[in-house]
Amino acid sequence: MLAALTFSLMELHNSIKALVIEDDREMANLLKRIIGNKFSFDVEVAYDCATARRRLLEQDFDIVTLDYRLPDGAGLDLLDEITEGGRDHPPVIMVTGHGDEETAARSFRSRASGYVVKDAKLPEMLVDAVEKAIAEISLKRVEKELLEEKVFIEDALNGLPDLFAVIDTEGKFFRWNEKVSDVTGYTNAQISRMNVVELFRERDRDKLLEGLRHLREEGSAVEEVVLETREGEHRLYELAGRLLRNYGGIPVGYCGIGRDVTERVRVRTDLQQERDRLRDQLRLATEELDAANERLESESAGEVIAEAEGRYRSIFALTPDYAFLMTSEGCILEVNQAVIDRIGLPLE
Repeated sequence: MLAALTFSLMELHNSIKALVIEDDREMANLLKRIIGNKFSFDVEVAYDCATARRRLLEQDFDIVTLDYRLPDGAGLDLLDEITEGGRDHPPVIMVTGHGDEETAARSFRSRASGYVVKDAKLPEMLVDAVEKAIAEISLKRVEKELLEEKVFIEDALNGLPDLFAVIDTEGKFFRWNEKVSDVTGYTNAQISRMNVVELFRERDRDKLLEGLRHLREEGSAVEEVVLETREGEHRLYELAGRLLRNYGGIPVGYCGIGRDVTERVRVRTDLQQERDRLRDQLRLATEELDAANERLESESAGEVIAEAEGRYRSIFALTPDYAFLMTSEGCILEVNQAVIDRIGLPLE
């Protein structure tokens, strides 16, 4: 960590550009040597206000040292121009041979970063003032990076098609994306005062609280609950969350994403109903086919019997031997043609 910080500071020093505004060339060279040798800055010099204004317009400087008196104007007036309106500007260190409390106070009222008197302590005081200016530059860069990161994260979260929120351990909203307001119909001010369970159907709230308890114990969880908008519309959401901990490992809240699965579940339900309908149709078709097979088998058996009976009667009628069909008690039921021919008349 220390090595990384040292590298960062070295990188910062190597990238800083300083402008020395000083009409005394000997003093200008001294200031340039102190700043350049001590901090390895890229240092340029302007010997009057006009040159300084032109340099400041042409390029960006990170630190400026400014003489109190210049050939074509007062240093304090140029300081006011640089810091005008509180706009973003480089730290300005006033360097003067006329040090007094009034001048120092006037310089700081005009937003000077430091105040150095041209005396025996100048090298030491200038180094201290520049180090303070470096701290200001570092802070501004960190603030800028954090702001850029915040804007990047906000854009990324607001670009999500799903709900995103960070809540504390009690369920109060800490941060959320625009989708939460868009979907629920609640304003950001209203959401900031709500508990997360208030966004969901009342009979699902116990389920959601149970999910949060599970989230705290297991670190992650997924639940399906019904979100209820401000207008009373119900939408089914799948919630996926994770437990958030601080550097000490202590739980501090939860973050989660909510995905609208209303249409997905509707399609899934429709598909299940269609499968059930097709299954019922298949069952009925199978039953009808089985019945048709039974009828076919029955009809086929009748044809076989009729055919066998026909063959039997042909054999019975045409055999040259006497043939009788009798009951078990010996009563004659039928005789063949040979018997009829023999007795001359059919039996009754």
